Amino acid sequence: MKRFAHIRILILLLIAGVSAMGQMSSYENAVRFQRDKNTDSARIFIDSAALNTETKNLSEVWFLRGYVYKDLSKQKESANPASPFREIAADSYIRAWKLDSLGNSQQHSNLVQSIKYLASQFHNDITKTIDTVNHLQSLKNADRYVQLMKLIEPGFSEKDNYSRIFLSMGSSFEEAYLQKNAKGYFDLAKVYLFKAYDLNPNSFSANKNIGLLYYNNAVRVIEEMDATGTSLERLDVLQNTSISLAKQALPYLLKSFELDPFDKESVEGITGCYYLLNEIEQYNVYKKKLDELKNK
Repeated sequence: MKRFAHIRILILLLIAGVSAMGQMSSYENAVRFQRDKNTDSARIFIDSAALNTETKNLSEVWFLRGYVYKDLSKQKESANPASPFREIAADSYIRAWKLDSLGNSQQHSNLVQSIKYLASQFHNDITKTIDTVNHLQSLKNADRYVQLMKLIEPGFSEKDNYSRIFLSMGSSFEEAYLQKNAKGYFDLAKVYLFKAYDLNPNSFSANKNIGLLYYNNAVRVIEEMDATGTSLERLDVLQNTSISLAKQALPYLLKSFELDPFDKESVEGITGCYYLLNEIEQYNVYKKKLDELKNK
């Protein structure tokens, strides 16, 4: 009976060994298919290796899975800023990074370069969905970019990068507002410009863009006042609105002027605000500065 018990244990050990070897061959098959540019087949095998208890904690498995899904994203979803394959690639690279214990190895160096590449793809797609419907996807891609870069660059500044991203998004909505005169763009420009401002109140660009956003809106209101057929009651409302917008614009434009006294757009905005507010003395001061800048 003891002999049969030993045989039974040996058989179980052999079965376990075959099972482990089978899963390792899933990884090896994934490597082979990926090398042969058969990414769909590589995907099947690497997903299998990532689920198996014998291989699911190996950094190289998750690194390859990230690589496979990154290629699938390029092949099948290159025009999709919300690529599901790319999301899986990001999660896989993050898992590989957490499991990686070979900080000076070639594999680690390859992992760093792969994460940096994928981060750049998320960053490049931020601008593709800056519209009133899809702008939240821009934020998701921005979040992924920051998440990946923080892994590989210890000195990476989350605050500085979000400030730049929010400023870029706000500026894009501001430009769209100037072109299309749609309130939705104005509101979203405010949202993202103030996000940038909150992160860095001393940002020249954030102060200038917020100031010009309000000032340009005030100018739009004045243009509506000049339109024929506007009732006296409506004129009164529009005049009050333009004054309110000029008052909101002025502190930000003055701050941008403080940060860069040679920026013509800031000085032009300040001059226009004082004109709308009927503050003639200050208007003359900044009109003189504007003329001097234009003549340089």
